[in-house]
Amino acid sequence: MWQTDFTYFKIIGWGWMYLSIVLDNFSRYIISWRLCPNMHGASCHPQSRGEIQR
Repeated sequence: MWQTDFTYFKIIGWGWMYLSIVLDNFSRYIISWRLCPNMHGASCHPQSRGEIQR
């Protein structure tokens, strides 16, 4: 089973950035992550699709 998480933080000179993470519940490893400039669904969707196809 996998879970996703979004968190946001301010980077000086870049503004607010959003970190999208996909975690494996069993191993607790980060399967993938992506730094996005916004929190729109399109920012996370390619990441999720790519991980499912592996």
